[in-house]
Amino acid sequence: MRQEKLEQIIEGIKITNGLVTKEMGISIFDLDGTVIYVSKPKSMPGNFEKGYKHEDKNDAIFKVMATGKPMFSEVPKELFGVAMEGNVLPVYDEGKIVGCVASAIIKSQEEEFVKKNKVIEEIHQSINKLEDSVSGVYGVVESIKKNTSSIKMLALNASIEAARAGEYGRGFTIVAHEMGKLSQMSSESVEGINDTLNDITKSIRETT
Repeated sequence: MRQEKLEQIIEGIKITNGLVTKEMGISIFDLDGTVIYVSKPKSMPGNFEKGYKHEDKNDAIFKVMATGKPMFSEVPKELFGVAMEGNVLPVYDEGKIVGCVASAIIKSQEEEFVKKNKVIEEIHQSINKLEDSVSGVYGVVESIKKNTSSIKMLALNASIEAARAGEYGRGFTIVAHEMGKLSQMSSESVEGINDTLNDITKSIRETT
């Protein structure tokens, strides 16, 4: 019965190992201290394999199976060449301890994992700031649009005045023509800026 319980845990660990991003060493022991499952990255020290039997009764696995209390420990770098941290948890079946699960991770990998998470968070913050900046530019573009409309109105008024003045209104005609060109250029520029901002906004949303 106890063997079935340990086998169930092994299957669960196999699935979990496929979901976690950081490399972790995991071993399962029966009551005799025999390794019935082991999974660890090549970078992690330790040479025992499935079937290996622990003889040291003072080892953490025997203490956990004797007391039923989980243990957390840190392994100094001097012992295996790399600093590690891990824990040992008892496995129960129908209220009785049938074995234990020991897991460990190299501290440098844990620190690297934390650093990567921090970088990702900083990237998200930068993206949010960029989105805020783009929103501000949209406001400026709207102001330019309003000015463009005003220029168009002035150009129209100048054209009307030029028509009224006849020969004496040639100066108005030139002004109206130039203002019309300016209005057209402003309108085209605004459309170009809008297209660019829309592309940037789309990229930001796809990123987040």
